[in-house]
Order: sequence, then structure tokens, then C-alpha cells
Amino acid sequence: WAHAVAELDALRAAADPRARLLVMVRHGEGLHNVAERELGSERWEGVEAKLDTYFDAPLNDVGRAQAAELNGFWRAAEAGGLPGMDVILV
Repeated sequence: WAHAVAELDALRAAADPRARLLVMVRHGEGLHNVAERELGSERWEGVEAKLDTYFDAPLNDVGRAQAAELNGFWRAAEAGGLPGMDVILV
């Protein structure tokens, strides 16, 4: 992270003090991911994905474990010099 932070600092100094580091993270596995895998993409896209059942589907056990692992990653990254986040978009 030290290299990324140094690059960001250089960009801010040379071009735009408002420059920010954007990190994109995919959500963990949810019930809808399992449903698509089990039902097949054609049925999922044609029928199931449109049902209220899967609107804002919760994470399953795998997804919760992935979220916990990501939390550990970010904590280690912050300890290693990654600056705190200004904004988190969900």
C-alpha cells in the first residue's frame, strides 16, 4: 500500500488535491448466487432473478466467511499504511 499511497500523494501534489483512491470490492456470496448456479443462468435470468425472493438477498455462510476475511484484509492494510477511507459506497 505504501506505493499506492505515494502515487496518490504525488498526484495530489502535482495535479489535483482532491484525488482519491478508489477501491472496488465485490460482495460476498449470497443466496441469489447459489440459486443461479443451481438453476442455471437461463432460468435465473428469465424467471427467478425477477422475484422478490432474491431482492437484496442476504449473504449465505460462505458470503459471511468472505466478508470476515475481507475485514481482516482491510485491517491489515490499514496497519500497513493504507489511509482511512473517506467514503464507503454500498
